[in-house]
Amino acid sequence: MIVGIIFGFNSKEPVLGIVGGFGPETTAEFFSKVLALSKIKKFRPKIIIVNAAVSELLEKQGIKEDVRPLLPVVADCIHRLNAADADFIVIPCNTLHLLIDELRALSKKPILSIVDVAVSELKNKCVSNVGLLGTTTTIKSCMFQNAFAKAGIDTLIPTENEQNMILSAIENVLQTGIAQKSDVTKVKQVIKNLKERGVQCILLACTDLQLLVSGEECVFDTLDLLAKASVNNLIKANANSC
Repeated sequence: MIVGIIFGFNSKEPVLGIVGGFGPETTAEFFSKVLALSKIKKFRPKIIIVNAAVSELLEKQGIKEDVRPLLPVVADCIHRLNAADADFIVIPCNTLHLLIDELRALSKKPILSIVDVAVSELKNKCVSNVGLLGTTTTIKSCMFQNAFAKAGIDTLIPTENEQNMILSAIENVLQTGIAQKSDVTKVKQVIKNLKERGVQCILLACTDLQLLVSGEECVFDTLDLLAKASVNNLIKANANSC
């Protein structure tokens, strides 16, 4: 379902397409971040959101074991954003980027990679090692670890017990949309543990973790980084269209 189309704008102005619904609160937060960053840049973004309403069962399967069953749902969103003539597309969900090659193959429009955006940011900040927090599916895939290794950045992941704590917190926030105090405590404890093991910074490689973490030093949030990249791409495309 297309939940947000802005009408009445110049067809030459670039349009950002967002695959939403993974989860809904994170999509809303991403939208807000794009608007806030655009306001700072004195730029009014044109945005289309296609919201994917997925079952709790598929969502849990995606973050714990296998994301592939979600491919048809996300592919439908990509098709709809192409049909709506978005200039480029973003997916504010790290785990779904395991499907990015297949999604790019079926899209006529460019799809930004949240992984590439994160690697570029940490490389520009001269980060040499990073603690990685994400869904179990993301961590086990080594998607980020491999990308960081190519950039010369070492990655430290949580222990099995710590990962179970992170996954439980993510599942709870996805189900309720509310950050429980106990889950916030768990996530912050894992961050503390990783810092004590010597990591230079932490990457929140699950966009739902931003609902659980705030005010922590040396923490990069992929939701923030993707929003920043989206606005920069919109501004660049707008300048080229003039």
